[in-house]
Amino acid sequence: MKVCWFSTGISSFVACYLAKDIDEIIYTHVSNQHPDSLRFLHDCEKTLDRKITVIQSEEYSGVDDVIEKRKCINTPYGAPCTEWLKKRVRMKWEREHPDHHIYMWGFDVNEKNRADRVCEALSDYEHEFPLIEHNLTKQEAHGIAYRLGIKRPITYDMGYPNNNCIGCVKGGMGYWNKIRVDFPEVFERRARQEREIGHSCINGVFLDELKPCPFCGREIDTDKDIYIPKRDWKPSFYDPDSGGYPVSIHCECGLEFCPGTWDYKEFIETWNKRVNKKDTK
Repeated sequence: MKVCWFSTGISSFVACYLAKDIDEIIYTHVSNQHPDSLRFLHDCEKTLDRKITVIQSEEYSGVDDVIEKRKCINTPYGAPCTEWLKKRVRMKWEREHPDHHIYMWGFDVNEKNRADRVCEALSDYEHEFPLIEHNLTKQEAHGIAYRLGIKRPITYDMGYPNNNCIGCVKGGMGYWNKIRVDFPEVFERRARQEREIGHSCINGVFLDELKPCPFCGREIDTDKDIYIPKRDWKPSFYDPDSGGYPVSIHCECGLEFCPGTWDYKEFIETWNKRVNKKDTK
């Protein structure tokens, strides 16, 4: 049985479009997807001229339900929401449909490592990757969908690279800064869950820890705007052993803030006191 796993993302649609002799297209629904995802699914059904089977967890209502019942947000081995809302739902379908399946996936030519991991993790099945076989990038997949007259999910137009759940626990600080603006209720709920559970989505940083720039109001991106010596310093010929400069922020508005500490938590506490101009340099 040849099955195409549809995610309501552009790449998975193009994989379905390019694939040959598919027996079934299956979408594992998660309630935290943007509502426009289901509009996109129905548009894809019309273009592909076939029904897409929708399956979902019978145990959990969504991401928040998983987080709050299992008291876990993210781990080094993956997110519990992925395990319970996607993987175990797929495994239940597999038990109900025992067969030697061939799975089709929407990984593009720049995601060969992800494709290899899928082949390794699901070694009992055969796997095909139409976009990789056609040497297609994600951008080219968007072009194919556009030429077919498919209106892509609204999250892409909002500036997100993927049509993931709103408030994906695997997103970085830049992603969460955008969620804070676009979906403040999701940001606030996830920040509250972090504090209640005692663990964060992002390693070492709670979502509510870092306040926006007091001058321009811009959210600070810990990946791009903060220099953290333990993370960013590397020995060189001219500086073999100093360990780097103290933690500092360099905002796009021109603000530079460096209170002279190498301790990240102490730095955050100082920054969140909403510095005055006399404190900056």
